[in-house]
Amino acid sequence: MEEWKSERDFVSRYLYPKIDEAVGVLGLNDVVKLCIDVRVNGGIADLYAERSGKRLLVLEAKFKKKAGMIERDIEPRDPDVIEQAVEYAAKGGFPYYLTCNVRRIILFKLEPGKKPYESVIGSFEFEKDGRVGRRDTEDCSWTESNKSETSRRHTCGYSSRDI
Repeated sequence: MEEWKSERDFVSRYLYPKIDEAVGVLGLNDVVKLCIDVRVNGGIADLYAERSGKRLLVLEAKFKKKAGMIERDIEPRDPDVIEQAVEYAAKGGFPYYLTCNVRRIILFKLEPGKKPYESVIGSFEFEKDGRVGRRDTEDCSWTESNKSETSRRHTCGYSSRDI
């Protein structure tokens, strides 16, 4: 997997096309709209999706965490990352939220009264060759995702409006 210059670079050049590809495989291109870098409740969400005009999911991507002189990759289950994604989801009206780094993306369902680690729907690993594998949270089986040859994109770019 190539190195990314920033979280935005990773989201726009890798995640967006992969998520858009999955939307296409599911046959939802005409009803799901993806946007990058949109203001949500005073912050900027890395990516969000809406379906038929209704908020669907919001994604928070993170790369590095520095503690003193030590820099390490941030795990998508890091409490700070999850807290930020939950805040976007809860205050922005998104029923689903995702957290990710360059190796893994985790899908959660916002469920009042449940802790985030109790609300995990699935975890997806990014393979070194660019494939995306899915690790089901219940049975821990692995499958390779489908790939389509063409992909239709919705490009929103940066928007200063609050969602």
